[in-house]
Amino acid sequence: MNVTRVLSLVLVSIAGLAGASCFAQNQPDVVPQGTSGWGGNELRVVLGYSPRSNHLIGVTPDRKLYFAAIEYQRPLFQFWGTTLSYYGGIVPFVGVHRPAESVNGVSYPAAFNWGPGAEPIGFAFEFRPGARIQPMLETAGGLVYFNGQVPIAQSSQFNFMFHFGGGLEFYHDGGHFLTLGYRYHHISNANLGHFNPGIDSNLIYIGIPLWRHTRTR
Repeated sequence: MNVTRVLSLVLVSIAGLAGASCFAQNQPDVVPQGTSGWGGNELRVVLGYSPRSNHLIGVTPDRKLYFAAIEYQRPLFQFWGTTLSYYGGIVPFVGVHRPAESVNGVSYPAAFNWGPGAEPIGFAFEFRPGARIQPMLETAGGLVYFNGQVPIAQSSQFNFMFHFGGGLEFYHDGGHFLTLGYRYHHISNANLGHFNPGIDSNLIYIGIPLWRHTRTR
């Protein structure tokens, strides 16, 4: 069994455990009648995958991206039916698969590099508060350290990353239980390595809350 298949099974298992813990709660998070509830502090697990890389900012082709994070979100304020929230997280696993290729005349075999990272600064805009399905937009940035050079040989183990995107948040009985989203995800070393071609990925992800506390006003 190859490394990519093993990592895929691990991510699916984590998603299953997170979903079980979410649906095992006995008390739904419902805003009491007579109050105007909005937002809520939330801790969630995020799992994502990109089957290929793009050419917009980064130019490295044929990369697959695997992503797992634990993110915390806190609403800041509400305006014009929109909630602005801060969010950030630790990223215990970012994996990049690259094919066999030649760099400066040197041949390198296919490889899978992975490492931990963090995205401490991020913001989200959530629309239609109180609806069962709420659209949102988001952006965040951070850094990652791989066990090998990424995105190509002769580049760098240390990289920066940022993303922007959006998705849909699903609510039931006043509680958020699932997010389905898309992130345009970028990785590059800011010219700290010998080469800096960068990776742009179409990251499709799910977010499952592990804990949530509703705020009222």
